Amino acid sequence: MPTTHNDLREALRRTRPAEPELSADFADRLLADHGRRRQSLIRRIAAVAAILLCISGIAYAAVRLTSDGFGLRFAQRDRVVPPEELEVLPEFPGGVDAMMQYYQRHLHYPEQAMRDSIEGRVIVSFIVEKDGRLTGIHIARSLSPSTDSAAVSLVRQMPRWIPAYAHGRPVRSQFVIPISYRLNKGAGAPLRTGGRPRH
Repeated sequence: MPTTHNDLREALRRTRPAEPELSADFADRLLADHGRRRQSLIRRIAAVAAILLCISGIAYAAVRLTSDGFGLRFAQRDRVVPPEELEVLPEFPGGVDAMMQYYQRHLHYPEQAMRDSIEGRVIVSFIVEKDGRLTGIHIARSLSPSTDSAAVSLVRQMPRWIPAYAHGRPVRSQFVIPISYRLNKGAGAPLRTGGRPRH
C-alpha cells in the first residue's frame, strides 16, 4: 500500500502508464483530500478533549467547594430552619391582631359550604421566605374543597410577612395557621374567624 506522495504517484503511473499527468493530478487531489479529512478528525478530537477537560474542571471545582464547606454552607443557607433554631419567629405585619382583622376583611365563607352547613377548621401550611414572601402554600388539614380553596386564596393574598431570624439573619421558616369556618345560626350570618397561628 503506498504511504507517501511519490509512492502513490508511482503506483498510479504503473496502473495507468498512458496518462502520467492525469495520474499525478489524481494523486495530488487524493492526498489533499486525505489531508483535509485528517485535519478535520484532529479538530474533532481536540474539541472533544477540550469539552472533557471543562467537565472535569467543573466537577473538580464542585468537589473542592463542597469539601471546603462552601457548598454545604450555601445549601444550609437556603434550608427551612426548624423552630427550635429560630431566635425570632416570623410574623404577620402588625402582629396577631392585624392578622385577625385581615381574616375578617378578606375571608369569605363559600356558598357551597354554607348550603351544606360545613363548619370546622382548615389548617394551612406555608414557608415564609427571607424576604417575607409566602411560598409552598398547601392544606395541612382539609375541611372541604370549597373552604380549602378559600383558605389558600386568603393566604396567597396576604402581604409580605416579617421573616424569622436565626444567628442574626433572616431565614426561611415554615408556619401553620388555622382558619375557622362557623355558621352563626342565631343571626343567620356566617362567622369567619382565624385561630391562633402555630409555628
